[in-house]
Amino acid sequence: MTECIFMDRQILEMCGILEEEGLCFHELCELEEKKTAAIIAHDGRLLEKISIEQEGILDRLYFLDVQRMERMNALKARRLIEKNASTLADLIARLEEDSAVGLKERGAAIKTAAARLGRKRETNRALMRDNMDYYQILLAGLRRETSPDRGYGQDGREEESLRSSILFNQTA
Repeated sequence: MTECIFMDRQILEMCGILEEEGLCFHELCELEEKKTAAIIAHDGRLLEKISIEQEGILDRLYFLDVQRMERMNALKARRLIEKNASTLADLIARLEEDSAVGLKERGAAIKTAAARLGRKRETNRALMRDNMDYYQILLAGLRRETSPDRGYGQDGREEESLRSSILFNQTA
């Protein structure tokens, strides 16, 4: 990746923030891949652990986004960008080409990683939905095949017991 070659402190800091955001998205993608494996393995504990890690990274991303917006506001105050501008593209459009290259590359890397993350999350969502459908089918089968069976015990009193299906007996 091209190094940010600006003299302006706010823009240098923006470059660092974007670099860190890119790393966060990369970490989220890796965790989402681990989540796929956990879903396939039906490992709920691992899934929970990964989700907690992801929440920490999302908190960090939120903090970085706040910092990025603070830098944008500082640049607006100095009139380096227009007051209604709030995107990276708005900032890049106002910079010289040599100065904008590092920001462009980091922004493109974040956009690519975010799209990759979105695809992985959609895959995991589909896997989870399929797993839930599978368990719903199993439970419906158990409910259908398990019925009360009435009879009389040795003492002459009426007793109720459950007559279970083969499926229930095999999974119990």
